[in-house]
Amino acid sequence: MKKRMKPDKNLLHMDSIAMLVYSRGVSGKTNAEVAREMGLGEENVARYQRDPNPGEHPYDLGLRRIAGWRQSVGNDIVPQWIAQQCGGIFVRTEQEGKEANITTQMERVNKEAGEAVGTLLAALADGTVHHDEKLDMIKELEDLCRTSNEALGVAKKMKAGKKPR
Repeated sequence: MKKRMKPDKNLLHMDSIAMLVYSRGVSGKTNAEVAREMGLGEENVARYQRDPNPGEHPYDLGLRRIAGWRQSVGNDIVPQWIAQQCGGIFVRTEQEGKEANITTQMERVNKEAGEAVGTLLAALADGTVHHDEKLDMIKELEDLCRTSNEALGVAKKMKAGKKPR
């Protein structure tokens, strides 16, 4: 039985090579297993995880291979690391079933709330709220309430054990 490493939530201290070694270690998979699942040679996967020899060009995973790596190792360490390097966080949203519905609904509520706040801030920018700006704010609040009610309906169905539409 392969030993799995315990995931670390703070990846900022790692460079890209250490992060890839760590990601594969957490998965418990060998380079050969990852290579087979990604359709690559084992040597290519090994090169991603080591410093280049002097004068050798670095062998980076590359953006087009991130999804395949993530799927093969079964963890989100690579996208988490990228997000942390950019000062953000990675949130996976492709959940299945009921969780996907409520997640999607909450994302919509969050988007509508952001638009409502943006409209309010734009209206307050000049120190005077004009009639057309009031109408825009009312529209944004109506959209936010409608979206919130839809999300609440999904949540209530989930709580009652019914399948959300």
